[in-house]
Amino acid sequence: MRVLNKYIGHLLLVLLISLLVAGCGSGPADNGGGGAADDPKILTIATPAEPKSVLPTLTDSVWESFFTSQLFVALTEVDYNYNVIPGVAHSWEWDEDSLTYTFYLRDDVYFHDGRQLTAEDVIWTFKYAMHPDYEGTFFQYLQSIRGAADYREGRADDVEGLSAPDPFTVQVTLAEKDASFLLYGGSSVYIMPKHYYEPFVEENGVKALRGSERTLPPVGAGPFRWKEWRPGQWIVLTKNEDFFREEPEVEGQTAQARLDEVRVRFIPDSDAMYQALKAGDIDLMDGLTADQFLDALEDPELQAHQYPYLYYYQFMFNFRDPKFQDVRVRRAIGHAMNRDQMVETVLQGLGTVASGGHTHPIRWDYTDEFTQLHPQYDPDRAIALMEEAGWTIEKDDQGNIVPGAVWTKDGQEFEFEIVTIHEDKVRTDFQQLIQRDLNSLGFRVSLLALESNTFYNDYLVKEPWQTAIAAWRLGGDPGGGYELIFGCTRTPAQNGYNWLHYCSEGGVIEEKPGRLTELDQAGRKEMDPDRRMEIYREANEILLRDLPYIWLAYPDGLLAAKRELQGIAPVHPSAWYTNLWRLAW
Repeated sequence: MRVLNKYIGHLLLVLLISLLVAGCGSGPADNGGGGAADDPKILTIATPAEPKSVLPTLTDSVWESFFTSQLFVALTEVDYNYNVIPGVAHSWEWDEDSLTYTFYLRDDVYFHDGRQLTAEDVIWTFKYAMHPDYEGTFFQYLQSIRGAADYREGRADDVEGLSAPDPFTVQVTLAEKDASFLLYGGSSVYIMPKHYYEPFVEENGVKALRGSERTLPPVGAGPFRWKEWRPGQWIVLTKNEDFFREEPEVEGQTAQARLDEVRVRFIPDSDAMYQALKAGDIDLMDGLTADQFLDALEDPELQAHQYPYLYYYQFMFNFRDPKFQDVRVRRAIGHAMNRDQMVETVLQGLGTVASGGHTHPIRWDYTDEFTQLHPQYDPDRAIALMEEAGWTIEKDDQGNIVPGAVWTKDGQEFEFEIVTIHEDKVRTDFQQLIQRDLNSLGFRVSLLALESNTFYNDYLVKEPWQTAIAAWRLGGDPGGGYELIFGCTRTPAQNGYNWLHYCSEGGVIEEKPGRLTELDQAGRKEMDPDRRMEIYREANEILLRDLPYIWLAYPDGLLAAKRELQGIAPVHPSAWYTNLWRLAW
């Protein structure tokens, strides 16, 4: 039956690919990728889901960030080692006595509608992300600016710490030291044109900007302009001929794009996307499965790249479910998972087991000592912990769990659902292996896979989900991440990503910020690297003791593209599209 199912699945996949390829034929005509010298140079890629928004400070996913980073620019950028380098600001000064950054802007940056980018646009964008009605998460990066909190809470009509001495100078005065501001406040908050978006906001309100792309085409100053959005089918970006520099002045810095157009199709199935690459219907695919990557290595028409990726997969508990409020239960589930086998079979060794908590081996705050705190595969220990937590299960005369038996307590069987997104085959494969491991140890586990936007924007936010498999792409600095993801007062309703309703003070959400928030804020204020390491080490150890996640794997980045596409390597550890300006036919 298993073999039969495999072939039925294969036939269904072929049918799906045929339909997708047929659908591609109704899209914009392809004229690039190895044509004549005077042909437009067009890159066609695909994303697993259609974006909800592409505007700065409103993106929630990697594929949304792709569009934002090509349409808009920021004060600063980061190189391949996460050093801050110039962006729109060609230079800056830091005055420690007054806690003031002075950014000096280029005077040759123009928005796509021809208007010059000035200090007013920077200040308007920052204030937009601080507005009381703003519903995104980017206030996190700007909260240390003097007066930001008062403006956010409606206690002030302006932000004291923002000023523009002249049209090309921005002064940002902090209320307190913030070691991560230059990285996150500078490079993550992309600049929006005040003259274009302010009238819309005044008429419709701040909240109306999310989804406004349907009627108000995005305008930024990035290397690509907005051309077309065909809902359910594609988005097209075209080269910004007036982008502000021809060649990079600093290694890793953006230069004028060598491509004339980027076409982005929506293909929700990973296998279908890879077959579209093989068929020549798209030119590049990131996020390959191990099987796809190994196949691409052998394909003479493709080039394949393996690179360090600042990313991890995690298994999450919902603390609103009483079953998961006991750390012994969470730890037992961690001991029940054979994560080494997940890496070996699903990733095929193209990654490593993640036992380091909320960091990554390539980031400065990581230490191998973290791995000693994470539960490793040990079924006997899992059984012992469940019994310590008061759960019982039927065993045979040799003390082994009877096949099909389920843990029970107070008349309740231990059954739950694992939900994830169906577009990422790694996650669904992990899901099945975890189900197998847990079912064999007396847990009754069911599976659910959802479309990405439904999973992130609806299910995790609104539904009483129980457990889930998700992933985080990390930033180059830990500052802000602990508070945003694990802070006691940072649920989705409070503009955060604490879907778990976890609080380090006792396991269940509380009204006070919590110890992790306190440590995160202390780490941001501390400028000494050694002291920062101590602070974030304590924060990460709290997570590894409380175990709101079971950390699953650090995958390697896996990318494949047509052989003739140039400029892909080296790939940035944050995302391949950081290098998009370098790609050429």
